[in-house]
Amino acid sequence: MSDSQKHRQPISSTYASKAIHYASLNSQLETLQQNVEELQRKLQVTTQQAPSFQKMGILHTSMFMSATKVINNRPQPKVDS
Repeated sequence: MSDSQKHRQPISSTYASKAIHYASLNSQLETLQQNVEELQRKLQVTTQQAPSFQKMGILHTSMFMSATKVINNRPQPKVDS
């Protein structure tokens, strides 16, 4: 091998290595972009559903308060001593 061939081998190897890394990074960025888009869609749905969750929470709270009032207002049996 001549000196120029010896020097070309590492350079082409470096370029190939960089190309592989860039391809890997590109793939990872595409996956990240897809995940961000999916997260954005799910956040939009969650934002639309938030008022319904609030209404459901208010409904359950009022039901528990009503049940507590009914349970606590029952007449207690008298105990003969």
